[in-house]
Amino acid sequence: MNNRDNLIPKSASIKYKTKDSAFIFQITDEILSIAHCAVDKRSKYFVDLKTYSLAAEQAGSATKIHDIFRQLGYKNNYIIVSVPRNLVTCRYLKIPTRFVPEIERILSFQVSRYLPYPPEELISGYEIVNVDKDGYSHVNLIIVLRNVIEKHLKIVEELRPRRFNIVLGSYGLSNFYSYVKPQDKDTLLLVNFNPKAVEVAVVNNQKLLYSRYFKVNRNSPQWENVLAEEVRKTRDAYLKEISQQKPKKIIFISKEEIPASAIEATSEEVEVPVEVCPIDMNWPVIKNVAEKIEQDKDLYTNLIGFGLVKLNDSLNLLAEDYKERLRKAYLWRERMKLLAIFIGACALLVVGVLKHIDNKKLYLGKLKDELVYMSSEAKQLEEIEKRFDFFEKRHSQRVALFDKMYELYKVAPDNISLLSFDYEAEKQILMRAQTDSLENVFSFMSKLQNASGFKKIPAKLRYVTKKKSKGTEIVEFEIICQLN
Repeated sequence: MNNRDNLIPKSASIKYKTKDSAFIFQITDEILSIAHCAVDKRSKYFVDLKTYSLAAEQAGSATKIHDIFRQLGYKNNYIIVSVPRNLVTCRYLKIPTRFVPEIERILSFQVSRYLPYPPEELISGYEIVNVDKDGYSHVNLIIVLRNVIEKHLKIVEELRPRRFNIVLGSYGLSNFYSYVKPQDKDTLLLVNFNPKAVEVAVVNNQKLLYSRYFKVNRNSPQWENVLAEEVRKTRDAYLKEISQQKPKKIIFISKEEIPASAIEATSEEVEVPVEVCPIDMNWPVIKNVAEKIEQDKDLYTNLIGFGLVKLNDSLNLLAEDYKERLRKAYLWRERMKLLAIFIGACALLVVGVLKHIDNKKLYLGKLKDELVYMSSEAKQLEEIEKRFDFFEKRHSQRVALFDKMYELYKVAPDNISLLSFDYEAEKQILMRAQTDSLENVFSFMSKLQNASGFKKIPAKLRYVTKKKSKGTEIVEFEIICQLN
């Protein structure tokens, strides 16, 4: 594989840190797949892989799944939920900014354009693939229905993990290959070859650009041609929607030998070379669970990939209000830790004073040192909170300016030319413009005062002047809007 394997223990008998281990799971067609990834010093390796068949009435039962996790030794560990590709919609967008708050603001307007649901019924995540020389951010947007995420959240909340992520499963496939072949940074078509279903992902520079999920019945005649055609459709959709940079090769990922007829049909249909990346059962990362992988019908590629590579927080498929709750809960826990340390230090010092009354001055000095230390820690936390408030206020000002300019763009007719637009945060907006008649000025004022963004802001004409320029009469005027 690569030199990372040297960091991985050869046997699962080595003790691992329970608190650092992760459980990754996915539910597909009433099948629950779970992978337990352990951590030992700098290395990661899998100690258990399980597949369970859930009856239809139990597929959404959080209590049933909780019992299964407990049987596998789960102790409120880190949880990663892999969401199947067929439950998710993806779009590749070019955003005219490189600043994350602005990207998130623009994406919030874009989400409801791609699914026929109101924005509150949709949840999204994203990854910035790259930023080009013109300052455009290339973004992979992931959209999923809220009720899909809420079903997974019921399971997660029953498990009560220390932390968790809900992520599109295709990123596990991309992570798996980038870990196995870190040197391969070309544009590739990865084919995750399972007996019943196939997932195809297009990656470039180890970043996921596009993916599709489809089923293939290997008992049907000429199934190889169906597979080849679906892979070609994936390539064509990628070229049409995302980039004209053609994939250099196709990589089949499989634990079993791929029929030569399937490889030949796919290569001819897509017109690029095909390579096979077999799952090496002696790879130390999965050596302890190799027997279970060989016995199972399906691959665990996505789950393994999530256990090996750190995830971007932006990919977490959670509603914004839920993310805000998690952020507040994190700050509360940090404060409680600080308070517990403070109380513990005080308790130890008090006991010390009671036991050694003759040395009370010494202990009082230690107590003072502890209080100084705790004050510095508390000050750091206050500084972090101040930074949060600063950036939130700065972001809200940018958003307010963006909203006002957008409203102005909507109501301004073609016969009004904006000469200047001055914005003083929380004070005033000053606009200077020109047109060819006074009637246009009063019409524009009426539209501006009725615009949703300006209804609560009094807009007044400061002056209106007429002048001639090159034989044409021009009306120049200035409008002021007081913000406070």
